[in-house]
Amino acid sequence: MQSKFARKTDPTVQLQPKYDSFIRFLFRALSEKIDHAQKIEEITHRYQEIAGKDIVRDIILIDRLSKLKQDIINNGQKYSHLFIDVLKLLKEAKIIYDDVFQELSIFPQKIEKPTDSLVEKYKIDVDALVEKVAQNKEVKGTIKGLIKSNIDSKDSIRKKLRCFELFQQQFNKEVDWTQLDPELRVQLECYGSLVSRSSVKSSDIDISLKTSKPIDERKVLQFLYDKLIIKFVNDTQNYKVQRLLHDNIRVPLIDLTILKYEVKLSFTVNNILGIYNSKMIDLYLDLDPRARILCLLVKIWAKIQGVISTQKLFLSSYAYNLMVINYLQTISPPILPSLQKLTERNPPQLLEILRKGKNFEQFQTRIDYESDRERLQQIMQQNYSSNTSDIIELLLGFFKTYGSASKSDVRISVKEGTTLKKRESDSNYLYSIEDPFDPYHNPGKYLLKGTPSAKKMLKVMFQSYELLKQGKLKEIFLPFFA
Repeated sequence: MQSKFARKTDPTVQLQPKYDSFIRFLFRALSEKIDHAQKIEEITHRYQEIAGKDIVRDIILIDRLSKLKQDIINNGQKYSHLFIDVLKLLKEAKIIYDDVFQELSIFPQKIEKPTDSLVEKYKIDVDALVEKVAQNKEVKGTIKGLIKSNIDSKDSIRKKLRCFELFQQQFNKEVDWTQLDPELRVQLECYGSLVSRSSVKSSDIDISLKTSKPIDERKVLQFLYDKLIIKFVNDTQNYKVQRLLHDNIRVPLIDLTILKYEVKLSFTVNNILGIYNSKMIDLYLDLDPRARILCLLVKIWAKIQGVISTQKLFLSSYAYNLMVINYLQTISPPILPSLQKLTERNPPQLLEILRKGKNFEQFQTRIDYESDRERLQQIMQQNYSSNTSDIIELLLGFFKTYGSASKSDVRISVKEGTTLKKRESDSNYLYSIEDPFDPYHNPGKYLLKGTPSAKKMLKVMFQSYELLKQGKLKEIFLPFFA
């Protein structure tokens, strides 16, 4: 593929093997466990040895990268993620800049069919996990039955992935983003509970439209609506469409429900932090089987009791995830660490966030966290293995903790692995929940103190605690109110 940045030139053929060797070095550098600053310094040094300050030689590098990108595309894009990581190293070393990075980092949208192997990626082994978290045979049976009847089965995961596949096909065929902006390219990426493997049957498929440049989110969604979604609007027997694009919505979105499959696709734009959050939550829930089972039980309980809807002024599925993780970080002795505090990356990996719209937001946030599973396994064994509480004790503690009025006086921080002093701006919220990556976002903001929603939340928390204390596990998963 010829780069649009390349000028007509006659690059010295003899130099090409040196550039190819340099690019191979970059791929090896990805897995080298050395100080990150030292790694960048070595990359800069090696490149200067080849190119010096000759701009023509910079063009040779871009040409070689473009050829490699085309080879990756021709071979099914298996190594596209590593190629993008290499580009990030080059950008950090100031060898390439934003324009080149944007051109080379966007790959054609790859449509994955819902094969057995892809379905397995998103499912969990309920039986194996429950065996590790409870001792009592009856309790095990109750928990297995509850979870299996409420979470996505293989068939429902396949159904969701099939809906995503069908939409991608229409998306690639019908939407020409250059009509909105000649330089704009857009890809779809899933995030949310499907990616964190914490979804229940009613969970949406959250989809982020990843754009190649900062652009007004509402314009992107309106263009998607005009070019594709509008075709579904009048077919009310098969589809339901909801647009939330008005100015007082902080994160504009479009919902498309495919009634035949009972699957809702929820579209946002450049929810990069949501993608990072989903992957980090999945890793948290993998660290200890009690974390994933507790998370699922809490969300199933919240769904049955009717306290898991931001539209009804309660909490989101994401907010419950953070509450469960922070509870397991702050219990004594703790069961989970803070992945963000464990990271040894130096310098930190920073991301510039731009949100264009009526309320323009721009901020820089640190997005790295410890993700080396081998190192995490050692840390868990050494520092987080002394708490032997079973799942019932933990569920009881969760209700006691968040059913307490004192919990509304602190800020829940997964990032710090503790609770912090509540900010004055959050004083009206029942729960102040710090987003691990976004300082502007409180996932608990819909649940206001003193409202009917807040009173109901505390009431069902207290009632569940009292019943569970008496050993009545099944009863807390029956609706308390009509």
